[in-house]
Amino acid sequence: MNSTESPTGVIEKAKGLAYSLLGVGFLVLLIGIVLALVHGMVWIAAWLYPIVQILAGLGFAALVLCLIPSSIFKGSRHFCGNGIVLVSYVWGISVWMYSTLVLYQLWGPVGMVLGFILLGFGSVPLACVALLFRWEWGLIGQLVLWTVIVYVIRALGYWIRSKGESSELKEVIEQNNTKNHRDIAPSGGRGSLPGCEPT
Repeated sequence: MNSTESPTGVIEKAKGLAYSLLGVGFLVLLIGIVLALVHGMVWIAAWLYPIVQILAGLGFAALVLCLIPSSIFKGSRHFCGNGIVLVSYVWGISVWMYSTLVLYQLWGPVGMVLGFILLGFGSVPLACVALLFRWEWGLIGQLVLWTVIVYVIRALGYWIRSKGESSELKEVIEQNNTKNHRDIAPSGGRGSLPGCEPT
């Protein structure tokens, strides 16, 4: 430091250093929060995964024994379609939790954070990439297959639900048309149009 430097110059340098340290501290705090969130997400996934597995098994039983066979009947299609969509979401949560646990085990929290931030992907594709580096083709195939099954079952549920909605809509339209025809049809003075009464 020069002896000719003014006190305001020293103060400005000190402020600049303080702001730099504050920025670095904020960045460290932000990274710590993100790592804590990732660790918490993994802890929740590990804790809930067995419960979701049981729910996925019950969903499979309901799908095979109740929902798909009952969707044959027009009156139950809307309910069955909603049930099938719900089962697909439970299966999707199960696949996501499994992928999160695999990704955390293979890459740790830093790999998860970098993958989410830099690549912007979810757990399932990143788990496939992590498994690819370990040559685990069987597990990659399982994750891809289960992801495809989830989306196919979800699309089936939406399709069945739309068929139930369209049949309900047709019934309502037919009821309204029948009611309107009864109201318009002349019946000897009753129910006829105003101004068109028989004389």
